[in-house]
Amino acid sequence: MGPQSAADARSPRILIVRLSAIGDVILTLPLLNALRARFPQALLAWVVEDRAACLLEGHEALDELIVVPKGS
Repeated sequence: MGPQSAADARSPRILIVRLSAIGDVILTLPLLNALRARFPQALLAWVVEDRAACLLEGHEALDELIVVPKGS
């Protein structure tokens, strides 16, 4: 990655790691929405295993979805 601009440096970059438990992913969704409301300019990413990815794909509060194979 290249150097960040001053504006980028002020914007938080937040990574949620909730890999495989579908119930845990569902229960963590309000956190995602709360983070977006509190930090509208933040980059919000989520790491999840493939079996739970369908719950997050296309979510409007999420900037990046990182899908890893089960057991990674």
